[in-house]
Amino acid sequence: ELFDTTFIRQKGHEENAIREKSGFVLPIDMSQLYDPHKPEEIDELLRQQIQRFSPDLVAMSIVEQNYRYGDHLLRVVKSVDEKVPIIVGGTTPTIASDVVIENPRIDYLCQGEGEEAIVEFCDLMEQGKSVEGVRNIRYKKGGEIRGSPPRPLVDMNSLPVQNLELWDESHFLKPYTGRLRRTAYFEMSRGCPNRCSYCLHERCRLLLGGSGPYYRQKSVANTIKEIKMLKVQYGFEVIFFCDDNFLLMSHQRFSEFIEAWKSEIKLPFWMNTSPEAITEDRLVKLKEAGCHGIGIGIESGSEWIRQNILHRRYITNDELEERIRLIASTGIRITASNMMGSPGVYEDDIFETVKFNRKLRPASLDMLFMAPYIGTGVYETARQLGYLNLYKIPGFRGMVKNITMRNSSKLRLPQISRRRLSSIQKKFAAYVYGDLEIPKKFAKPAPGAYKGAPSRDSDGREIITIEQLRK
Repeated sequence: ELFDTTFIRQKGHEENAIREKSGFVLPIDMSQLYDPHKPEEIDELLRQQIQRFSPDLVAMSIVEQNYRYGDHLLRVVKSVDEKVPIIVGGTTPTIASDVVIENPRIDYLCQGEGEEAIVEFCDLMEQGKSVEGVRNIRYKKGGEIRGSPPRPLVDMNSLPVQNLELWDESHFLKPYTGRLRRTAYFEMSRGCPNRCSYCLHERCRLLLGGSGPYYRQKSVANTIKEIKMLKVQYGFEVIFFCDDNFLLMSHQRFSEFIEAWKSEIKLPFWMNTSPEAITEDRLVKLKEAGCHGIGIGIESGSEWIRQNILHRRYITNDELEERIRLIASTGIRITASNMMGSPGVYEDDIFETVKFNRKLRPASLDMLFMAPYIGTGVYETARQLGYLNLYKIPGFRGMVKNITMRNSSKLRLPQISRRRLSSIQKKFAAYVYGDLEIPKKFAKPAPGAYKGAPSRDSDGREIITIEQLRK
């Protein structure tokens, strides 16, 4: 059985309302999806489900921003049945397994991909046999933390078709371009070769890369087979690909995908990709196949910030602008993702991002706060500089308190206050689309913004780079 709090917590509805108010998404009535409950009512629903179902195992997938609430739910589980074993997995248990396994409510932890590990784990548990030899699983025994070696990374072509039967119907309804559409998420690849300092992939690659190629692809034939089967069953209107870099593929694979999609799926689709993988020829073919939207990570309008803080060194502003204008020329909708509040960033750097987005005028955009997830380069930098408020309790030791990308900055930057960052974030869309004028003091380029701008050390500001602190 699944206990799902997505549509019974008020928080989810409130976050979408915040995005609407900031002008990042079109307003849409989503009230029919939510049935908000008070926190104590959700706790009682979980107690009742545990008592009724009497599980042999409770499993939870964790990402850092939901871990605190997830831990609260695990407390509720143990208050009903303190002997029921709990296993956790996901990105945070993988990246910070030594930290998470200390949580007194967690008995087992899956480090790495779980599709094969959890099946073997459950089979052995059901047979009453020891699970201590299951690879990817860490556990506590006799006051010690133990575990088995990592297993090879999953061959994506060995994975079964997704089982969506457990999910509430509301999960298939996503606000997109002003109305709710029946959607689903699929993947054609896993991993990313880039080394962005704010992303968990670099740490995952270091931890898991010895278990086989970190970047892997599912065959076009298996991808099409899965989508074709589920689109008929669930009546999907739009397909979203969750690959980190969708267009990182050979010409042969790309051509195979385009032809198969046009002949067998015939649905609009949306994807994320990196700008250097974009060409005019590919865009024309994507448009013909039904590509409706492409998400591009601009992150910062300052080349210096992208190269030295974010480790996105492979493209200049001129090249990025060229790629985005190519997308726009085909009529494919652009979603531009941006972030602010990383170490070393000044207010004029943020307004370089405003000016760059204003120049491009993407159909959709977002501005997120830098979230220093444990294990990333940005986290280590901010921790060394004393910019973070960290947990000291078992299971959370060293993690940033109440981490979020959406609601507020969690870094105490000496050069710009968190209140000022929040103010800019709320007004970002208004600045970009011309509803608010950019303050005159930010008319000139920030140091290092692009070729021809003043150098970064021209005004005596402190210079922080990820590489300096790593050395």
